[in-house]
Amino acid sequence: MLVLGPKIPVYRSLNFGGKLRALIFIGIFAALVVIYRFAYLFDNTIPLYTKAPAEPVTITATMTVTKTTASVSTVTQTTSPTSTLDPKKLAFMVETRSLPHLPLQLLHMASIIPPEWTFKFMGSNASIDYLLSFPHLRDLTASKKLTLLGLPPRWSVSSRESISQMFTDPALYELLAPAEHLLVFQPDSIFCTKSRKTLNDFLKYDWIGAPWSATSKYGGNGGLSLRRVSSILQVLKKESRTAHHGELEDLWLSNRLAKLQGATMANATSQWDEAPLGFHIGWLGVHHEQVRSRTVILRYGINLTMLNTSWTIARK
Repeated sequence: MLVLGPKIPVYRSLNFGGKLRALIFIGIFAALVVIYRFAYLFDNTIPLYTKAPAEPVTITATMTVTKTTASVSTVTQTTSPTSTLDPKKLAFMVETRSLPHLPLQLLHMASIIPPEWTFKFMGSNASIDYLLSFPHLRDLTASKKLTLLGLPPRWSVSSRESISQMFTDPALYELLAPAEHLLVFQPDSIFCTKSRKTLNDFLKYDWIGAPWSATSKYGGNGGLSLRRVSSILQVLKKESRTAHHGELEDLWLSNRLAKLQGATMANATSQWDEAPLGFHIGWLGVHHEQVRSRTVILRYGINLTMLNTSWTIARK
């Protein structure tokens, strides 16, 4: 007889899987409870971060202050700001002697000539040191209004011929660059405070100077003359003045400038003007009796007194 055992329910394996899942869920839940409890205790015993209470924020503004110091002379400032100076307008003097009136003459000319003009003085060590001994002239040099230059050894002012060689040398005008309008004045020349015109009224001319005589057609004495540098360089490029030429530099240059195409020369006579732009004694003063007139000296005051002083020094 064949005996069969009891039947095994087919759902047994399914019941075992359900129990396993239930155990896993309970285990996870218990672990979360333990972790949460541990975190709660740790947070109440050792705080990891303490937030500072909110406080008003104060913003402090800072300002950087730059301290600027300037050296100010104790004498009255008579110069113009450097920004107003025009290097193309230059007043130029050459003198190696320490003449007593030079400082006053330079200061006077700087006060009369329009303020944008610059000045250059070329001389010996002695004459330059003499000028620098005066505070007002030191102020002029500090402001770039006045430049003091040593006379290069290639030139000399010991005679009229040496002066003529110097002022017909292209190197001189190149040294004075970028000057285009060049006022040449000597110790025996000066501008007048009562003139109705200024130096700028004559900038259209290539050459204008103190008249030589009543018959002069153009040009003028080089000791007080306004020259256009570019025109002079054109002349010197075409022709060189030979040493000991019969014509001194002012006559030699003005004669050739008059023939230059497009040049403008001033026609001049020796007609007396009660309020001229300036005076130039020249030739030891033998042609200027009016300058020594007591009436004129009193009218112009220190201007012509300085000229007479210059004339006396020249005669000695």
